[in-house]
Amino acid sequence: MVTTRDIACPVCTDAPGYRVAPPGYRVVTVRWGVRIVKCAGCGLVFANPQPSPEALEQYYDPQYFERNAAKFLRFPLDPEIELRFHRYLGELRSVVPGGRVLDVGCGTGAFLTVARGAGYQTEGVELSPYASQLGREKLGLDIRTGRLEELESPVPYDGITMWDFLEHTSDPVDILRSARRLLADGGHLLMTVPNVGSWWARCMGRRWVGFDKASEHLFYFTTKSLGGLLERGGFEPVKIEPHSWVCTADFLAQRGTKVWKPAGRLLSQVLARTRLDRRVVRFPSVNLLAVARKTA
Repeated sequence: MVTTRDIACPVCTDAPGYRVAPPGYRVVTVRWGVRIVKCAGCGLVFANPQPSPEALEQYYDPQYFERNAAKFLRFPLDPEIELRFHRYLGELRSVVPGGRVLDVGCGTGAFLTVARGAGYQTEGVELSPYASQLGREKLGLDIRTGRLEELESPVPYDGITMWDFLEHTSDPVDILRSARRLLADGGHLLMTVPNVGSWWARCMGRRWVGFDKASEHLFYFTTKSLGGLLERGGFEPVKIEPHSWVCTADFLAQRGTKVWKPAGRLLSQVLARTRLDRRVVRFPSVNLLAVARKTA
């Protein structure tokens, strides 16, 4: 049995204006037995109750990485994964032209291989012993096993990246403060997170396919809630903007079956017959991309 705990909104709790008590929330939906709520104050959407840190750690077993083999276990990278990480690299270059970079929740190290190839000094931290060991042994990467909150580094990092990571954590404020502690003065944090404020998320409401990840995603963000979270963590947002998701056409069709099964299945069949199922496409506004600077 998974141990759970109720939480208050991490953006609003103890924040200025909510010193007596944090605002309440309303239930958005229940998916896979997970209740998802929206904060009445900042609009942050999150699972409540949430699994304990111990239960969360157990979720990321070897089978998790095998189920997501395209992202974690295939090298060289599939075209859509390579394009995704090269776009992230472009964002990194715009604020951190060179130096030491830490990728948090790096898995087996896909982004680290791309950044290393571009000349960065790369390190990673990954909770899963299975994934971090694969990255060290098969790719020769410097990946530490453990939590960011426990990481120590005698030399500060010029940049820290968190690609599709923060939504998996149980205490995002603590994560951001830990990243700030490890950054050099003026250093930058870059991340992507699920965009629950996107036009298609708003149109679909409780039926939004992004909630299908409720078994592993604990938080969903809007521009406002992510900005508030970054400020609480000690960062000045440089930009927060919608970011498209790079995937294959067939992946998009399969996700479509969760919204309208007959249409999704028909599209998958058409793509397979026309040999367009592996075509790399971009679906707009799925994520938010954030770039933030460590405050003084």
